[in-house]
Amino acid sequence: MNLIKILRGGQITMPKKVRDIFNIKEGDVFELLLEKDGILLKPKKIIDKESVLSRKGEILVANALDEFNRGETVGSFSDINDALNALKNAEV
Repeated sequence: MNLIKILRGGQITMPKKVRDIFNIKEGDVFELLLEKDGILLKPKKIIDKESVLSRKGEILVANALDEFNRGETVGSFSDINDALNALKNAEV
């Protein structure tokens, strides 16, 4: 049985064997989910948004923010798919 001890401030200590199996390192982030029979800790990766966008995507976002800050509207969309299609077809 793997036990976890609750420390000061609600910190937990996870057994080394479990950390090794799941390659859990100091500083890793988890989502805490409340389940019917207990708590589930689900590993999560934090991604820097700047590392995700392509150069074209960065330019599109910067242009949209500039237009927004100037009070200009880019258009209206009926749903998210309509907005994504407009982004895909946008000229940079």
